[in-house]
Amino acid sequence: MKYSLLACATFMSLCCSPAAFAWDWRVETGVHDFIVNQADSHTPGINATFSFIHPLGSKSKLMGDIALYYDHDKDKLDPDHIPIWFSSSYLLSQEWLRLSPYTSFGGQLMLSGRRNTVSGIEKQFKVFPGMAVSYDDGRIMANVDLSFGYYLMELDDDVPKTAGYHRGEFSHDAGAFSAGIATHLQLSQSLAFIGSARNWHDGNDWLEYRYSGGFTLHHSAWQPGTLLQLEAVYHQYNLAPYNRGDVPILPWNRDLKLQLGFSFAL
Repeated sequence: MKYSLLACATFMSLCCSPAAFAWDWRVETGVHDFIVNQADSHTPGINATFSFIHPLGSKSKLMGDIALYYDHDKDKLDPDHIPIWFSSSYLLSQEWLRLSPYTSFGGQLMLSGRRNTVSGIEKQFKVFPGMAVSYDDGRIMANVDLSFGYYLMELDDDVPKTAGYHRGEFSHDAGAFSAGIATHLQLSQSLAFIGSARNWHDGNDWLEYRYSGGFTLHHSAWQPGTLLQLEAVYHQYNLAPYNRGDVPILPWNRDLKLQLGFSFAL
């Protein structure tokens, strides 16, 4: 926990440094479906995402996004679910060494979290400093990283209570390793593919897998900077640390979010 607080302090000091570079803000609005196929559950809704990129110098940048979701929980996967949930992620990166005209090596700090999902994930918090190799030739961009930090996940208590669990048994945190890859492929002048894969491991067992993929489309008839975005984000969780006895704490361990939206620059 001490390590994570030090990383947070470093992140905030860099965010608040007086760099004379503009913030590039974008807004996305759209619709989504939150799917838990183990329960045959679909939860549609609407959402809004605010994202930014902020250069901190010629070799450093800060980027992030904050998303707000409103769900129509028609099948009552969680009977007491409040139909508003949140997610956020931030990445602070700095180039240390230029390996080739298109390839660099550097450091990064990732913070991310989610609150109150319909699948029973009440809270997630992750802070992971690490190192990354990046490639960018203007058409293909890729980033491979390895990091070590702090992982926390807490489950909502409503569904576990029906299986006999008591409050206080729903949280697990650990020091963990994380490895990930992210890609951006410019398929044509107006169409791009974006994908990523990441896992978290505490040294003894895996904690979580996350995969995402999607497309962005810009048409010449649209306002400059306006994009149509389609994305799928899949999570799978290891719930063994939460289980007591032979009864699983949740009857599902994965979820999928499908999202379609328009994104435009502010």
